Amino acid sequence: CRQRRLAACRLVGRRESAHLIVCDRDRRSGFWVPLAFRPDIQDQRDSHYLRVLGRLNPGVTIEQADAEMKGLASQLREEYPDAQIGHTVRLMWMQDVVIGSVGPFLWVMLAAVGFVLLIACANVASLLLVRASRRENELAIRVALGAGRSELLCLLLTESLLLAVLGGALGVVLARGGLALLLAFNPGNIPRVQDIAVDGRVFLFALAVSVLTGILFGLAPGLRVIRSDLHSPLKDGARSSTGEAKGRLRSILVVAEVALSVVLLIGASLMIRSFVQMTRVDPGFDRDRTLSFQVALPDSTDGDPSFQREFFRRLGERLAVLPGVEEAGLIDHLPFGGSNMNSQFYIEGRVDWIAEQEPLMERRQVRGDYFKALRIPLVGGRLFTPQDGQGETPLFAIISEDARRRYWPSSDPIGNRIGFSPTGPWYQIVGVVGYVKHFDLDGDSGPTLYLPSEQRSMKVAMKTTLDPMSLVNPVRTEVAAMKADLPIYNIRTMEQRLNRSVAAPRFYGYLFGVFSTLALVMAAVGLYGVISYSVSQRTRDIGLRMALGARRGDVFRMVVGKGLTLALVGVVLGVAGALGLTRLMSGILFEISPTDPSIFVGISVVLVLVAMLASYVPAFRATRVDPMVALRHG
Repeated sequence: CRQRRLAACRLVGRRESAHLIVCDRDRRSGFWVPLAFRPDIQDQRDSHYLRVLGRLNPGVTIEQADAEMKGLASQLREEYPDAQIGHTVRLMWMQDVVIGSVGPFLWVMLAAVGFVLLIACANVASLLLVRASRRENELAIRVALGAGRSELLCLLLTESLLLAVLGGALGVVLARGGLALLLAFNPGNIPRVQDIAVDGRVFLFALAVSVLTGILFGLAPGLRVIRSDLHSPLKDGARSSTGEAKGRLRSILVVAEVALSVVLLIGASLMIRSFVQMTRVDPGFDRDRTLSFQVALPDSTDGDPSFQREFFRRLGERLAVLPGVEEAGLIDHLPFGGSNMNSQFYIEGRVDWIAEQEPLMERRQVRGDYFKALRIPLVGGRLFTPQDGQGETPLFAIISEDARRRYWPSSDPIGNRIGFSPTGPWYQIVGVVGYVKHFDLDGDSGPTLYLPSEQRSMKVAMKTTLDPMSLVNPVRTEVAAMKADLPIYNIRTMEQRLNRSVAAPRFYGYLFGVFSTLALVMAAVGLYGVISYSVSQRTRDIGLRMALGARRGDVFRMVVGKGLTLALVGVVLGVAGALGLTRLMSGILFEISPTDPSIFVGISVVLVLVAMLASYVPAFRATRVDPMVALRHG
C-alpha cells in the first residue's frame, strides 16, 4: 500500500489534497481528492461527465424524485437551450447500477441450478420407489408384527431426510472447492464477487433446501407404499398389486427428468451459440500483436499544453523505432478501455436538424500513427499528418464511417466543418475512417469524431512483429528516459481487452453447459434405472414370450421402445417448456433467436440418442434371459 500511495502521489504531482489511499481485498488501490474544475471547462454547461449520487428522504419514492428532477432538467433546457440538447435526467437505484446487465444472467443461472436440483430429486425419488418396492416383504412383516402405517411413513421419511441432509452437507463441502474455482474463472464483472463466501447463511439455506426436498420427494414413495396392500407379499406366490402403479410413477419421474434436461440443454446451446456469434463480430480494428498501455503526466503540466504536445509527440516517435514495432499511436480513450467521452456538436451552416436529431459524437483525441497501428481502414480523404494540430495551423478532424452515414447520408462530408459551439471554433473534416466498436462486441458505439490533440493522460497502441508483452520492459525504459519515475500502467494486448469484453458471456455459457451436462447425465441414469428395473420385474413375462417363439430382436425392440417412448414424451414436454422459457433469455442473447429451430431439433435428437444408449444395456440383458429360468422366476 505504501508503494502504491507513493506512485499515486507522483502521478498527481504530490498535491497535498492527495492524502487518502485505500487498498481493498482485490489489491486495487485508489485515492480521493477534492473535486476541482479545470479553468477551461469550469463554465462549460455542455460538459456532462460527472455522476451524481444521492439518498432519498424518508417517504419519498424514486418515481417522485425522478419527476422532480425531470422538471429541473426542463427548466435548465429553457435557460440554456444550446447546452442541454439531447440531455435529460434519469434516476436509478444504486443496486441496479451495480448489478447492471449481470442481473438477467444471474437469474438464468438460478433457474438452471433449480432445474438441476429438480432432476436430482426426481432421480432420488425414483430410486426410493425402487428401494421401497424391494422392501415390500420387510414392510409387510413389520405390519404383521404390529407396526402402523404412520410408523412406516415416518420410517421412510426419516431415511429420505437422512439421505437429503447428508447430501446437502456434502454439497456444502464441495461448494467450498467450487467457489474457489468460480472465483478463479470470474469474468471480472460480477458485482461484489469478493464478498461471496460459504458462510452460515449458505449452510442454513442448504439445510433448508435439503430438508424440504427430502420431505417432498420422500413423501411420494412413502405414501405409495403405505397405501398398498402390505399383506399380499406374505402370501405364497403373490405379486404386488401396486407394481403397475409404481411403474407409472417412476416413468412419470423419468419423463420429468428428460423434459427438464431438454430445457437446460436448449438454454445452454443458445448461450454458447450466442457467445460464438459474438466472437465473430468484427471490432473494426486488428487485435493481433498489438500492445496497449497508459501514460499520464503529472497535474503540474496542466497549464503547459505545449509540454504535453511535445512529450507525446516525442514518445510516439521513440516507440515507433523500437525493434519489433511497426507503428505506434496514441489516443485518449482506447477501444475496450473502459472510458469514454462524447460531446454535443454542430455542423456549420446546419441548424434546423439539431433539435430533432440530438447530435452527439464520441470524441477522441489521437496522435501519431494510431489508425495504422490498429489497422483502422481509411474510407475517404486522408489521415492526420504530424503538422495537424500544431500551433496556429487550421483545425482538422476525422469522422467515423457511421457518422458519415448518419449525418451526411447523401453527400460527401470531406471539407465540411464541425464544432462544439454554434459560433465555433470549427474543425474541417479531412478524412473518414472505419467504424470501431468501443465498449463491447454486442453493442453499438456512437458516431466518432477524432481530433489531432492530446490530454494529460493518453493510451498508447503499438503494432508489433514480436510477442507484444516482450516489449513492456523496452517501453518502460523509453518512457523513463524521457521523464524519470513516470509509470506506465493498464498494460494489456488488444486481444486481452477483447477477451475481457466477452468474458462474461463465455463464463455464463460454460456454467450453463456444466449444469446441462449434469442434467443430461442424471436423466440418462434415471432412464437406465427405470428400464433396467422394468426388465427385472418382467423377467417372467419375457421368458414366456421367448418360450412361445418370440425372437431376441423382438424382445430387444420392446425394451428399447419403452425407453424411447419415455424419452420422446419428455422431449415433447421439454421442447414445449423451452419455447416459453427461452423467450425470457432474448435480452441476453446476441444475434440468435431464442426459438432457433436448429438448436431445438439438435437437442431433441441428442436426447433420443441418449435414451437409446441408456436402454441398450437393459435390452441386451433381456435378450440373454433363459426362458426356462425365467418361467421359474417368482
